[in-house]
Amino acid sequence: MKREFLINVVLVIGLNVLVKVFFIFGIDRGVQNLVGPAAYGAYFAILNLAYLFQIINDFGIQNFNNKHIAQHRQLLPKYLPNILVFKAILGIIFMMIFLFFGWVLGYWALSKSVLIAIGLNQILVALIYYLRSNVSALGFYRLDSVFSVLDKFLMIIIIGTLLWTPSFRTNFTMEWFAWGQFISLFLTTLIGLFFLYRKVKIPRIRLNLPFLLVIIKESGPYALLGLLMAIYSRIDSVMLSQLVSEHETGIYASAFRLMDAGTMVGLLISAFLLPMFVRQIKMREPTEDLAQLVIKMMWVVGVTAAIPVIIFREPIMKMLYTEGDAYSANVLGLLMLALLALMWSSVNGVLLLAAGAIRQLNKMYFWAVLLNLGLNAFIIPTHGAVGAAFVAAITQWFVTLYQYRLLAQSSLYRPSGRAIGQILVFPILSGLISYGLFALSSNWLLLFIGSIAITLILAVVLGLFSPQGLIKLLKNR
Repeated sequence: MKREFLINVVLVIGLNVLVKVFFIFGIDRGVQNLVGPAAYGAYFAILNLAYLFQIINDFGIQNFNNKHIAQHRQLLPKYLPNILVFKAILGIIFMMIFLFFGWVLGYWALSKSVLIAIGLNQILVALIYYLRSNVSALGFYRLDSVFSVLDKFLMIIIIGTLLWTPSFRTNFTMEWFAWGQFISLFLTTLIGLFFLYRKVKIPRIRLNLPFLLVIIKESGPYALLGLLMAIYSRIDSVMLSQLVSEHETGIYASAFRLMDAGTMVGLLISAFLLPMFVRQIKMREPTEDLAQLVIKMMWVVGVTAAIPVIIFREPIMKMLYTEGDAYSANVLGLLMLALLALMWSSVNGVLLLAAGAIRQLNKMYFWAVLLNLGLNAFIIPTHGAVGAAFVAAITQWFVTLYQYRLLAQSSLYRPSGRAIGQILVFPILSGLISYGLFALSSNWLLLFIGSIAITLILAVVLGLFSPQGLIKLLKNR
């Protein structure tokens, strides 16, 4: 199980470094630098408004499907056609609610074309995630890795052409950006449907109301889970837009982009982890070995990505953005603290979900929502993007520590004292080394790269990561 997981992790990270990172920093960042923080901030606020209602598109179907199909693959031909009909109905409901709130908050008047495009994009995103959950649940992990980057690869071609061709660049708008994504997502959806149609004998698609009612009943807790997660993780940019300005939201988006790039690895690995943990629990196999392996791996990735960026945050923001400054750098630093918690949380949450701890997770996220909304309402009006980033870090660490408490009370994963010591010492030493290099005031980019390299070496020295063990597992696959 560990060997299979590591093989797919290498493939996922490799593909995403090549494609998604290029999209985030080459396309998405390029668009913001071209149109400015205010225009991009409005787009970012609308996008996050869509995320708040995204659970309507999914209704917990992805988590439900990933868990049940992993346990009973023979159910896929029965589930797939009915869920496709259900998702079409959910898509219509989502679009009506999203457009209504977009109109109430003034985004319809700001840009109805962008609003409509983002709504359609989110419907397709939810459908793609569902199709991918079937692919991974069937055991096609490597193919799922390809699907995970296909939409971004198409966006690079389509939007990149518009962004980098001089005759198009001078007239580039956020409408082009939003509709370019729609075309890419639509093509990816067609490819995913074609693959599943060839692999699974699907009966005629029809509306089976009793079956849909069963899905609604069983998916309800998953839907609540998704709703609460969306609120505490996405409401900040909408509140920034409404309480301060689109320009402030754009500043937040510029820093959030780097955190998003970091969390990408955790989210993709989580998609692999859920069916693996589900099968281990079903077969009554111990989960501690795989959990410890992945938690250490994610902590190494998180610390390596976050700590050097926190230390070198100001020159990084000035290099990446035409309007980068010390203020946006402080936003980035706080969001990197949130990233550290997210990397750890991504494993904890999946393990608890696989064990069926939905009630405990929903209770935890409910408290996280109250904490996030209360702090944001108090801090954002006076501290803007920096305040939102501070609240994001506080909320995410609350979630991570709460999850750790739940795991410690179970038999799923109980880290040893040595493992806890490694986890605590690693970021402290990385921070001291990175700050020492930063203080040299020489070529900051070389020093930044050096701090990343030294942090990785430090992970090996502390025993958090073993290249020899990884190579051995890959050779013996």
